[in-house]
Amino acid sequence: MGDLLSQTRRKLIASALSTPVLDPAEADLIPILCGKRQVLLRTPSQEMLLREHVREADRIAQLDGGDNYDDIMQSECTRLMGERPTFWGELWPGAVVLGRLLLDEPTLVSARTVLEVGAGLGLAGICAALAGAASVVATDYEELSLHFTARNAAENGVGGRVQTQLLDWTEPTSDDLLTSVA
Repeated sequence: MGDLLSQTRRKLIASALSTPVLDPAEADLIPILCGKRQVLLRTPSQEMLLREHVREADRIAQLDGGDNYDDIMQSECTRLMGERPTFWGELWPGAVVLGRLLLDEPTLVSARTVLEVGAGLGLAGICAALAGAASVVATDYEELSLHFTARNAAENGVGGRVQTQLLDWTEPTSDDLLTSVA
């Protein structure tokens, strides 16, 4: 029975690892009304977010290189889901409110460079660009978040003005900050 369970787990893991990270079929397209403007956002499915935890757990288990793969996978998946929740994959009400404000009051960002910390899906940065910001640097500590931000910016016609930068804002270095706003 234990061997069958191990084989089943390995098949599920192999399936998760072989599926593309940014599968458009899994990314729901949601229209968001910000003031008088509609912004389209692609948001990840829960399955996609779970697969990302499995990918990271697999990377850690592979580094161990021992016979404890199943045990490490189980403990790492549990740890990652508890320690690194995917906050970036949710549309936060604060992002919607900030987006509306920027579109209603474009003078706040017009012709300026905007730094978005904790971009998530990129709504606030996209709205800043739509409101006339010269450029936006959207930062997040999750690489997948930045892929969604870049994709969402492109789908809303502001991909050329929204750049992304990987940044862990809990421990930024001066190089990170200088690179982000350059």
